[in-house]
Amino acid sequence: MQADVANAAEMKGVADAAVREFGRIDGLVANAGIWTGGVPAWELSDEQWDEMSYVNLRGVWQSCKQVIPQMLDRGAGSIVLISSMAGMAGMRNFAHYVAAKHGVIGLMRALAVELGGRGIRVNAVSPQATKTDLLLNQFSYDLFAGAEFHSNVGTREDLDRGVRGQNLMPVGPVDPADISNAILWLLSERARYVTGVALPVDAGALVEVFP
Repeated sequence: MQADVANAAEMKGVADAAVREFGRIDGLVANAGIWTGGVPAWELSDEQWDEMSYVNLRGVWQSCKQVIPQMLDRGAGSIVLISSMAGMAGMRNFAHYVAAKHGVIGLMRALAVELGGRGIRVNAVSPQATKTDLLLNQFSYDLFAGAEFHSNVGTREDLDRGVRGQNLMPVGPVDPADISNAILWLLSERARYVTGVALPVDAGALVEVFP
């Protein structure tokens, strides 16, 4: 279904449709997000700040809000929120993104406390640069080709070489499947005693860039 993740009525429609189709909701992955900016915090427009918070934080909260009642009725469920490495450390020129992604982790921890005794686990996955179209667009090319990174990004292979060459991630950009595997584990019964955790899938970026 197509829906605005921050719109209460539309997300309620998604949750209701899932219950009609499948009978129950076992898991939620709140993954919708945008990435804009590239300027110092004081140069961000009010519109840029509000749009980022609307999608990347309110959208995550609204997704949870519409699904949690379904899980409470059953006393079971697993929720995974998608944050970012920027939700666990600072990042120059993306203050609105950093703030929203830190907010996602804060929301995850609050929900883990509120729902832990109700049979519902809540965790977060924090990716670093992942080889998707969002990273491989012109905005990202310009960012990674800038003075701070000194790399010539034009293809997936160029991106990989540029990031490795600057030691931004010791293992290099991650594949989407690596993020999916972490999410699937957190959703599964294999992680039945894991809640309140922000799991980095960042190819070592946190320990390399922010030791």
